[in-house]
Amino acid sequence: MPTNRSLRLEWCHARGKCTAEEWNQNVFSDEFRFSLSSDDNRVRVWRSKGERLNLPLLYSDTPLPLLV
Repeated sequence: MPTNRSLRLEWCHARGKCTAEEWNQNVFSDEFRFSLSSDDNRVRVWRSKGERLNLPLLYSDTPLPLLV
């Protein structure tokens, strides 16, 4: 059996008799980002080899004030 599968099975056996209260002490995160279109709206940055931070090209997602 693959190692990851064995470890998951071992984890399940160890916690098989936990109460609902004990399970409420755990945080599970199985979020997965998926998109039905080819555009996932992510901002991608390509840098030259050895290039670090180029301040004039920084992008901010801070919303601007609403003008009425």
